[in-house]
Order: sequence, then structure tokens, then C-alpha cells
Amino acid sequence: MSKKYSSRERIIDMFLQMLDGGTINYKDAMEKYIISLKPIQVDFNIMRRIASERFPELEFYYDPIRKVHGIKNHGKISFGAIVTILVAMAGMKELTKSEIREVADSLSLFVADDKKSSLKKVLNKLLHDYDLSVKNGDLSEKVGVLCDHSLDKRIISFTYHEKNKTTVQEYEGVSYTVYFNNEHFYAAIYLINKKESRLFRVENIQKITVKKHSFTIPAVAKNELDELQNNIPHHD
Repeated sequence: MSKKYSSRERIIDMFLQMLDGGTINYKDAMEKYIISLKPIQVDFNIMRRIASERFPELEFYYDPIRKVHGIKNHGKISFGAIVTILVAMAGMKELTKSEIREVADSLSLFVADDKKSSLKKVLNKLLHDYDLSVKNGDLSEKVGVLCDHSLDKRIISFTYHEKNKTTVQEYEGVSYTVYFNNEHFYAAIYLINKKESRLFRVENIQKITVKKHSFTIPAVAKNELDELQNNIPHHD
């Protein structure tokens, strides 16, 4: 039986492969991880976002002739860049402590021997106050599920932690689209029973269950969902 990769494992695997000078083709990645195109694209968007916002030393590129993605400099990165990668990963809350340590062990191969001790000290300090219980679960996995089912219009039920409330609410609807704004992912969802369109911050979605049936969003509601993306989110 082929191994099933989580989104976290895919991100680590692809990221380290490109740092080591390798390249990635979407089709090959889909076959390797036994997954559809959309989750792979979401993984890449997360990696690109972290790179562009946190450490410009790493430049993602696309070769249109070979149709592959990679990172320039073929893994020849500075100690400072490696530390920044770890800080960014911890800050995004997309990996657990053990997974960040796994990345750090792999990245240590790219740093000079006289810097390995410093890297270990930085890592220990970084993880000292890190929140081990990532209560919101796997962000990229949830983004992938929401994106996937915005295509097939499958009905989803989910629990959501409302802002400034101690309880969670249950909702049922259809994911329309997912977008990134102000350092957060938001899902535009049509709520079937309430017959209304609303934005939800993906990190606050705690559990998603995919139903067997699909649902066609009314044309009027699609216009409302499109409008949500043009406004500052009011619902967190």
C-alpha cells in the first residue's frame, strides 16, 4: 500500500527537495503523493508566501520549457536564511514542534560545520515558547479540502470557533472559494439552511466533514460571495 502524505509532509518533502537543487513537476508530485492538483497548488502557495514575506534570499522560479518549479541557488543558503525559515515556519503555526525539528535537522546539511552548534541553540530557543498544541489543526490540509470541494460543490459540515466566544458553532454549506488576506486564509461559504453567504477564517474552522451530496449555489448567492472578497472581513 502506498504511503499517504499529509499536507505537512508534502510541504517539508518538496521544500527540502528544492533547497537541495531539485525541481518539482506538478504532474509528478500528484503521482508521488497520490493527490489531485489543487492541494499541490495550495502547498506551493503557502511555500511561496512564506518565502516572499519572510526571506527574499530564496526565490521560487518556474521553468516553462521543462515545466518544473524550483528554488534558485540550488540549496546554497546562508545560516541567516536557514534560521529565518525556521522562524517563519514556527510563526505560521503550520508545523508541530517535532516537524520543525525534522526540518532543522535536514537544513543543517546546508550550513557550515562551525554553524551547526549555533543552529541547534537557535532552534532550542525558538521552540522554548512554541505552542505545541496547534489547536486549529493542519491549516494547509483544511485549505486543500475547502478548495477541492469548491470545485465539485460537495456539501460540507463544520464547526467554527466564533470570535470572542467560548463556544463553537456548527454550520453546513458549500465552499465557494478560498483567498488570502492580511496574513490569514478566508473561505467564502454559502450556508444552505441559513440561505446566506459568509466569510470564515480557515484557522478557526475546527472540523470539516464532507457529505455525499452536492449542492448548486444560487446565482444571486454567487454574486454575494464574489462581493465578500472585495471587502475587509467582518467575521473572524
